[in-house]
Amino acid sequence: MGTSLILYIHPPWLTGTYSPAKGPLMSAQSIMPRNSTNIRRAFSSTATTAKALLEIIWEGTKSHPKYEDLLKEKMKKNRKLAGADKVKFAGEPHTSDKDKELRASGQIFQGQSRLTSVHVYANGSVEYSKASFNGAQEAMSPVWALKHRPWPLSTAVAPKLPMNEAVEEERTPYYDPARFYPARLGNVLKGRYQLATKLGYGSSSTIWLARDLNQWRWLREKYVALKINSSAHHSRENAAQAELDILRHVSDANPQHKGWGFIRRPLDSFILEHGLARHLTLVFEPLREPLWIYRKRFIDDVIPSDVLKILLQMVLHGLDYLHSECHVIHTDLKPDNIMIKIEDPSILEESARDEYEHPLPQKSCSDGRTIYLSRNDFGISEKTTGIIQITDFDLSVRGDKPNRGCIQAEIYRAPEVILDAGYSYSADIWSLGVMLWDVLEGKKLFKEVDPLQVQGYDELNHLGHISALLGPPPKELLDKGTRTDLFYKSDAQFKGTTIAPSDFNFENSIRNIHNEDKRMFIETNNCCEIVFEIFENGYSQCCPQTDP
Repeated sequence: MGTSLILYIHPPWLTGTYSPAKGPLMSAQSIMPRNSTNIRRAFSSTATTAKALLEIIWEGTKSHPKYEDLLKEKMKKNRKLAGADKVKFAGEPHTSDKDKELRASGQIFQGQSRLTSVHVYANGSVEYSKASFNGAQEAMSPVWALKHRPWPLSTAVAPKLPMNEAVEEERTPYYDPARFYPARLGNVLKGRYQLATKLGYGSSSTIWLARDLNQWRWLREKYVALKINSSAHHSRENAAQAELDILRHVSDANPQHKGWGFIRRPLDSFILEHGLARHLTLVFEPLREPLWIYRKRFIDDVIPSDVLKILLQMVLHGLDYLHSECHVIHTDLKPDNIMIKIEDPSILEESARDEYEHPLPQKSCSDGRTIYLSRNDFGISEKTTGIIQITDFDLSVRGDKPNRGCIQAEIYRAPEVILDAGYSYSADIWSLGVMLWDVLEGKKLFKEVDPLQVQGYDELNHLGHISALLGPPPKELLDKGTRTDLFYKSDAQFKGTTIAPSDFNFENSIRNIHNEDKRMFIETNNCCEIVFEIFENGYSQCCPQTDP
């Protein structure tokens, strides 16, 4: 029984499934110039170390306080290095053929004993040759010995992407590398979350799959998704904090509500510091894929009506919870922000293992950063329908107060928003109606105004297509709009000529349901009827109300 227990609490990746690092980092002596001179630098340490002074030695070169300060800050947070009293840096900061990122390399000692070799990177990260030093939590409690340990840094060589080719977040509008945290695979954040692979990115964040080391060894590996927000200025930090405040409110409002489980809620949050920048990091349960990818699993990108009805019920329960219990307007409802949950946690471990052993191509930047490609295709789900969650609340607002301004992606934008008539919960319902039509028909309802398909977004044309479907807007809506005179004459007649076809209506737009099924689908209580109802209610009630 004892042998079985030992095998059980030592998973395969601790006994050879993952190749260990090929020995320690290059020692200081192996690259020290023959005629080197020692430059010694001592400073008071504010860390919880046993020594009052930490001696810094630069062998063969002048001192570089930047790297000293970076290492000092990291050592302060790593209690396993509490007894360290000396650091020897070997030569000037450098790069190598295998690692193009600028770094200073050295060794950390306690007395005459070498504790570990270390790389201190110009981008602010620090890596030790011994994986046990890469997580600060290891020395905090004997209980740690029963938790999962960090994987050693992968020795697999990733293919290199051209340095002159923009990839991933570099392609987002107004990209500034200084805004993004320089995350590196293998790093352990907060002494708990080890980055395993990149899941995605946005204009103001990157998303990572991470191993949660705060898990008993005899239990299955636990994975989380980390959203690391950018931080270039105070306003962005405030926006990230506002998202966290909304998420906390949504998490706590009423867990007994039927829609609570269909809202993505944070598991944890913390601040990452890099230089003077602060990056709010949110921890979530990993999800499989957004609705726009999920629909591609079906013929012609069309979700069957019986499947769609199940998904729609979940979305409506989630929105009801947001609106009636939390008094929150999402403001950015679209297929990207409706996601399907992972049906089997082993999928995450397989993805992490693939990146560890066979990394995707990477781009090494001249400033020492690495841009990773996202690994977010988990293959075809074994289940036809999955559980959905509404995600991404970084643009959400409280609905129990008046709201104005521009919200929503263009083709999902409600008419009251275009006219700047103020908006409320009905704006979310409008977006839902347009989105459901898209997944039902496999094409966008307002494709003629989609900026991805036509040159530029035309608000006048958008309103023209809406009027072709639903008729002229209510006078009350026009009276409230501060931009009404841009689109309508004083007698409420539409300005300009709409290019919407004369036969542009719901009846003619249905392409994937035919004959008797089409008639029954329209006349009975089903998805199409719900979509019609959403459009009609959203349009006739689009003047903002305090209550949902």
